[in-house]
Amino acid sequence: GGIVRIAMVGRLDPDKSPLMLLRAAALLKDWCLSGRVLFDIVGTGILEAELKVVSSGLGIDACINFMGSMEMERVEDILSEADIFVNPTFFPQTWGIANLEAMAAGVAVVAFSVGGCAEYLIDGVNCKVPREHGAEALAEAI
Repeated sequence: GGIVRIAMVGRLDPDKSPLMLLRAAALLKDWCLSGRVLFDIVGTGILEAELKVVSSGLGIDACINFMGSMEMERVEDILSEADIFVNPTFFPQTWGIANLEAMAAGVAVVAFSVGGCAEYLIDGVNCKVPREHGAEALAEAI
């Protein structure tokens, strides 16, 4: 098959756990380096520079596409091209709008069922919920 595109959309700050996504990507390194997986990370924030350094240090630069901030129409395009949407946050969100936007675009969702998200994220029905909080479980779910 083709390349599996995995998208994350959100602020690059500690509450959103983008570092855990990079650690999960590193666990999928063989798939990344063989060109089978590409992570599109949309957003900016206080962790952006650190995430780029970590990505390089983990040896996964080739499969991490830091896309910066963009207009909603372009985000919709990214979602329409994605095979999987990952929301790595374990911070209890009120609603988790990004999950709903991905679902509306018909993208498979991998996310933690915490906060308001627990009202609509049902493992195996409309998403894949990692078995526990951590990079290994997130990679397994992806």
